[in-house]
Amino acid sequence: MFDKSPVFWLLVVLFPFTCNAYAATPPPLEMMIDEVKTALLEVSKVSAAQKHLPRLDNIILELNVTQSKKIGGKVNLFIVTFGADKNKGLTNTIKITLQPPSYSEGDALPVSSLGMSEALADSILAAAYAIEAASRGLPKLEAKEVVSKIMFVITVNGEGGIGIEFPPFDLEFGGGASTKAVQSITVTYKVS
Repeated sequence: MFDKSPVFWLLVVLFPFTCNAYAATPPPLEMMIDEVKTALLEVSKVSAAQKHLPRLDNIILELNVTQSKKIGGKVNLFIVTFGADKNKGLTNTIKITLQPPSYSEGDALPVSSLGMSEALADSILAAAYAIEAASRGLPKLEAKEVVSKIMFVITVNGEGGIGIEFPPFDLEFGGGASTKAVQSITVTYKVS
């Protein structure tokens, strides 16, 4: 029998975490779209409560995805994540234009499964608050349309948890990070 030194026990404790880092998988496209839906409902809720905010006309979701084919021919799309080595190959781009949903008082908001919808909603609302601020004071600036492009990356940690980060982020630190991992939402506000 070998001696079970402190190094041995350290390896026993850390080994599951190192294995888990490789088991982390990127989120499927459907989960990201659900996050965006939840964020848009939150934006609609805030806009309904604060009548002075401009109307969100549409968003364009542009996501870099990888694909895998399952038995039976079904293709699954996964969001390219920040820092994953497998992002070095070719990726596909999905571009979806979405109209924001309307919100009525008392509507229940869906629960965010990845926990990113609040950060997305805050980023989308930032453009609305900028338009509103421009119209205050002298001279008043009148916007007809505002287009804001929000860049972000999806991260997967060693325990399989998924997160979102907004710039600034360093694309040069290695570990497979590339511009392929950068996703975007283009937000258009129409001002009447």
